[in-house]
Amino acid sequence: MLVLASIGAYSLNRSLVDVGLMYAVGAIGLGMRVLDIPLVPAVLGLVLGPMAEQQFRRAVAISDGSLSVFVTRPISAVLLATAVFMFIGPWLLRRWSPRPRAVADE
Repeated sequence: MLVLASIGAYSLNRSLVDVGLMYAVGAIGLGMRVLDIPLVPAVLGLVLGPMAEQQFRRAVAISDGSLSVFVTRPISAVLLATAVFMFIGPWLLRRWSPRPRAVADE
């Protein structure tokens, strides 16, 4: 499988850089699997990232360079607050949740 993938990567542009990039991405994927990091969010980020960046630039250009457009509109403010909570929420819940006490042997 590795030989066929290497031949395919090389034959695309006849470049060893492509083969090295394929191995590097494979090593990153293996590392993510070993560390139990989910692959789906990473793939979604790679696919949707450029589109999100383009729309972000467009929104900033329409608002004359002001980032306040993201908090002055109700829908965007709610989506931004939800994204912030989804990012920080697990840490806050772990910090504020009561820790189970050790049961003393009788």
